[in-house]
Formats: sequence, C-alpha cells, structure tokens
Amino acid sequence: MPELLGLGNAIVDFGVPLCPDNPFYAMLASDKGGFAHTTQEEFSQMLALVGPEAVRSCGGSVANSLKTYAKLGGKCAFAGRTGDDDIGRFFAGELEEYGIGNCLSVAEGEESGCAISWIDESGEKTVCAKRRAARFVRSDAVNLALEQGAGWLFVEGYWLDGSAAIVEQTVCMAYAAGLKVAFTLADLKIVQEYRERLLRILPYVSVLFGNRREYEVMEIPAGKAPRLMLKTLGKDGVESVYRGQVCRYDAEAVSKTVNTTGAGDAFAGGFLYEYIRHRGIVRAVKTGQQCAAAVVQSAESHL
Repeated sequence: MPELLGLGNAIVDFGVPLCPDNPFYAMLASDKGGFAHTTQEEFSQMLALVGPEAVRSCGGSVANSLKTYAKLGGKCAFAGRTGDDDIGRFFAGELEEYGIGNCLSVAEGEESGCAISWIDESGEKTVCAKRRAARFVRSDAVNLALEQGAGWLFVEGYWLDGSAAIVEQTVCMAYAAGLKVAFTLADLKIVQEYRERLLRILPYVSVLFGNRREYEVMEIPAGKAPRLMLKTLGKDGVESVYRGQVCRYDAEAVSKTVNTTGAGDAFAGGFLYEYIRHRGIVRAVKTGQQCAAAVVQSAESHL
C-alpha cells in the first residue's frame, strides 16, 4: 500500500551536454537555470541532436521526487499519462525498477512527453520540453489515492498549465477527504501566470516546496500560507517556515557540481520520506539536503 501518491507529468528526461557548437546555444544560454520555450519544429530539431551520450530517465518533477522517496525505502505510486509508444513504455519500466506503483493511464495515438536538459560546463541546466500526452490531469486522482490507502498526495505546479481548474478541484477534494497535500511550485513562469489560482489552492496544502525566486513572486499573504513552507536557496541552504516560525539550514558540502537538474526534486523526495514518518522538520531537511547534494554531484537527475 503506498503512503504517497504522486500526481505529475510523465516525462522522459534526456540529459545532454550543452556545447558551444550547438545551433541553439545562444537561445539556451540566455535561459540558463530555467525553462526555454520552443516551437514544435525547434523541439524536433533539438531531439535530433540528442545522441547516445544522453542520460535517459523517467522524470518530471514529482516522478523524480518519488524515485528519491522509493530509493530511501518509502512506498509510493505515480499517477500520470503517457502515450502508447516506446517513450511511454520506458517510463513505465523505470517506475517498476524503482518499485514505484504504476497508476499511469495510456493515451492511444498520442506521443509521450519528453524533456531535454541541456547542461553547460558549470553543471547549470536549461530545460526544453513538450508534455504531449502528459499534460492532462487524471480527474480520478483523489479516489485513486483513497482506494490505494495513500494518506498523502504530491502535486506539481506544472500541471496548472492547461488543467488549472482540475488541479484546484483535486487539491480541494483531497483536503475534504482528509488527505494531506504536498505541492511544488515547480517553475517561475508557472508561478507568474497562475499566482491567483495558487493563492486559492495554498490554504488546502500541508507542505509547499519552492525556490527563492518562486516565493518572491508568489508574495504569499499570511492568511494564505500553508502550515509548512520549504524554500531552497542553492548554496545558501534551505529555509523552513512552520506556522510562521522561520529556520535556516546551511547547505550540504558539495565537492563538485556536475548537474543541478533534479536537485530540488530530490530534496522534496527526501524531505517527505522523513516528514511523513513524523521524524521532524530538522531531520527531514537534513535528509532532503543530502539527497539533493548526491544528485548535484552526479550526471543523473535523480538518486
């Protein structure tokens, strides 16, 4: 029985070095550390540049977190949507390898979502993605969690793009059903575009994850703040706010930054593993930071 059901984009990630001779280098470098929006044609051209050296893994923000959660020994499941293609089958196969419960729905005739993380020489990333089948939310998520006995849902902000009303309804229904909800803001542009919707959702959220810039843009009023908020600060560590009480935690030592992709996701997975077991915020932050540090020093985007 899973303790945690993750709801997110079923995306296969390709980690690829960003070299100066890449024809998209200037565009990708200008969005370093963020998400570069591309046309379908540009994305197809980028996929053609992905060679055998690419690191391939099933991902998406919540799926990456669940891989950390499962690696630590937690029982979890993932609900998302793939196409009926090789990319979708790869995603399902990797869930099985990690021991993550498969609650995927498969869309006949659609392509599965995928993302390219272009990684420069400093380990910084620029992400390009097309969600395709992955972008549509499962409207039965709350019932699915209750049927499986999960006490927690973990939802990613990326799903607001295209399915904002259903995401809001799902979070509110989960709260009414007695489920706890963890939510990750996921991306600065998502926060900028959907801030008003997020402010309606946040009172029903138990744990909120985000980075410094996402929280700055959110400007959460006191009456809308979740019980617990975690703010990742990169080399400056982590800040937690629990019922208004602020605590700061120094960053874990990192010998060499190889790839920042997935570090925040790993932090969330490690944190939730401890927190769901009622082991306290301090221990949960420590475990989350250790997981994030391990990912930063690896070519992989997950544990």
